[in-house]
Amino acid sequence: DAAQAADADDAALAIASAALLLAEHAAQPQASADGDGVPPGASPWAARDGWRIGTAAPRRVVLDQAGGGRHVLHVAGSAGDYRMDIDGRLHEVQGARAGAEGDAAILAARLDGVGLRQRVVVDGHRVQVHDGQRRWIFTQVVAHAEGLARAAGSGDRVLAPMPGRVVVARVQAGDRVVQDQEVLVMEAMKMELALKAPRDGVVAELRVHEGDFVDADAVLVVLEP
Repeated sequence: DAAQAADADDAALAIASAALLLAEHAAQPQASADGDGVPPGASPWAARDGWRIGTAAPRRVVLDQAGGGRHVLHVAGSAGDYRMDIDGRLHEVQGARAGAEGDAAILAARLDGVGLRQRVVVDGHRVQVHDGQRRWIFTQVVAHAEGLARAAGSGDRVLAPMPGRVVVARVQAGDRVVQDQEVLVMEAMKMELALKAPRDGVVAELRVHEGDFVDADAVLVVLEP
């Protein structure tokens, strides 16, 4: 039923987030061999990708689920023990550990006291989770990409935060929008940026079409004064 599906999705989100954090932790130079005796250099989690966690400081993780929208997780903890707020639902992950299996890993953990064992593949910011029956695919939204998207909108205009290509136009001239409504999606530097309305208003001009290449600071959308 719907509740069981939501529980399964939460479990997959928790495992995906834990996998990302464990991978990040393993990438640190000081990381020692993991609990399964796999040296960090040989671990499926040892990809060096510039992440900067490994402490108990709270962390915001944003994951886009293939075919399932965006999820926001607030995570505290480190080294396999995490407290997670997943879209407003609280969960606890304990004892998350990964063992190598080819180019993947078997991640074992306890979610809210219930044991989980799932196959996980981390490829940069992309995570695949498979529990033997279902498969989930998530992509981590890079924090600075979100910041760029927020900075792109101010006053009456939405600007291109960097050179790139317009992937999707969500609005047309004459449409009414509310603050933080997604109006355009851009692709730049292998990232997708969701550009949002800076305020409530009406779209006076849409100056681009899907597929257009634009320069940084180009005016893409203008709202009525």
